[in-house]
Amino acid sequence: MIRAVATLLAVLAPAAADAAPGATPEAESPPICTADSPTAVPAALLLTDRRLQTGADGEPGRVGFTLVNQTGNKVVLIGAASPGCDGLAMQPPGPVTIPGHRSVVFGPGGHGLACRLSASARTPGERVLVTLRFQDGRHLGALFSVVGAPAP
Repeated sequence: MIRAVATLLAVLAPAAADAAPGATPEAESPPICTADSPTAVPAALLLTDRRLQTGADGEPGRVGFTLVNQTGNKVVLIGAASPGCDGLAMQPPGPVTIPGHRSVVFGPGGHGLACRLSASARTPGERVLVTLRFQDGRHLGALFSVVGAPAP
């Protein structure tokens, strides 16, 4: 029990700094654990370059990030959810395997998540929670910065 509390505190303490005033969207911070410690993803999985790009003219936005697997085992991403999205879908559909000691970039030209931003999450600079779900039942959540749509 003490070990579980210590692990949870080690993950949540940096999250407080992530939400501190003056934090920039570019600043990297550890993911926020959104599950209780028995099902939380180990800190050896990192999310970097987190952004949620608004869509142009009512089109779905794109969730971009790099998922770094610092473990020696593969992990399989099967889905995602966010209270800031009215709908969130993996593109292309299907699971994404991240081998041990490798990373996968989610963004233009590769894997991605399409998001229909809710009205409350459309302002650039806002931060929106996105939770990734893995095949083994664990999940990982982090705040993503909302950025404007790309110029035409």
